[in-house]
Amino acid sequence: MPERIIRQEIQWPRVLLRDRTLRLLWLGMTISTIGDFVTWTALTWFVAQKTNDGAAVGGMLLIWALPSAITSPLLGRLMDRVNIKPLFVIDNVFRGILMAVLPIWHHYGDIPIWALYGVGALCGALAPATRVGAGLIIPRATLQRRLPYINTGFAVTEQIAGILGPLVSALTIGRMGAINALWFDTVSFLFLALILSTMPVRFCLPLSTRESSSQQLTSDVPVKKYRMNPAVLAVTVLSGLFWFSYGPTEAALPLYVPKQLSGGISELSYLFMAVSIGALLGGLLTPRLAALRRTGLILTSIMLGWGSLQVLFSYQHDFKVAWMIWFVAGIVWGPYFALQATYVQRQTPAEHLGKVIGMQSGILSPLMPLGAAAGGAMMRLISPEQIVLLSGWMCVVGAIMVIIPRWLRERDPENTFGEVGN
Repeated sequence: MPERIIRQEIQWPRVLLRDRTLRLLWLGMTISTIGDFVTWTALTWFVAQKTNDGAAVGGMLLIWALPSAITSPLLGRLMDRVNIKPLFVIDNVFRGILMAVLPIWHHYGDIPIWALYGVGALCGALAPATRVGAGLIIPRATLQRRLPYINTGFAVTEQIAGILGPLVSALTIGRMGAINALWFDTVSFLFLALILSTMPVRFCLPLSTRESSSQQLTSDVPVKKYRMNPAVLAVTVLSGLFWFSYGPTEAALPLYVPKQLSGGISELSYLFMAVSIGALLGGLLTPRLAALRRTGLILTSIMLGWGSLQVLFSYQHDFKVAWMIWFVAGIVWGPYFALQATYVQRQTPAEHLGKVIGMQSGILSPLMPLGAAAGGAMMRLISPEQIVLLSGWMCVVGAIMVIIPRWLRERDPENTFGEVGN
């Protein structure tokens, strides 16, 4: 029995990689996500060392994510109506060019903080094009019953980046310096643009184009304004609280590691790696958890478990113990993204999926950086370890409070997680 369960849970690579379109998209997203990890590590370390100010780190995280709150809903609506392939390619080519600006600037002189913020704001404004577009292509290119497996595979890109990213970061930052390490992200963006240019047009066209004949027959019928499913809205609120509650920890870690754990950039990277390895293992449970059809309760429990472990983490002074706690926290957190994505894709009509994903991305994207900015500001008053402790308690209290609405306690409808992939 255990062997059969293991075989079932690890079949996402077979389901994902046998499809050429999804295989190429997964490869491009994985390499690009590793590049993003290198960029985040390099820039947060660069700003922390340059300013020794947690508020500056939090401010940079905020300015990189805040523009997407505006562009995500707009791009989501647009992608419901047009061919998304050109948007895919333009987004990644332009962000690759922007990433190249900073090391070139650094070659000729010191980079002011405002320049980092400016490049970050432009990158943040463009990023939703790829994020929302991938969320649209996945359900168009696969069967409903395979969504938990496919989304598990794409969630794994984050974990692979978290495992390989620290190694690549340590190598590139150690040999090239923090700013010059951004060349890796430039190459990864251009590689992803090349991959996306090969996407079949039929998966990039909106439903309105693919079913134009049926729409013409009913063009005289008034179209009702779509309202987001209350269950999807409740999950969005839960995720928003989760992202904001974790934010202060993101700003505190570059200062927490040297002061509390007596570590440096390598130890900081190893902590990120611990979460990613744990999440990679925890993510294997996604199809089985999805089949329980209790998504609201499961997602809330994940947030509660993460917060509890973060509280424990905040008291540690031994790096090895801290690493193990972060590893277990990664296992707990692992299924979250794939469960959330599958739930939204199955609960939303295809013709409105871009709008919903864009709106959700616009709401969630700035919340973690907002929390990071708040945490950075609070570090002028309290220590980094106290910020980590406060962040953990925010997750615990938020999870307990958000379970009150009935939507997160209800069983998923039969037409969502009733199917299990082959």
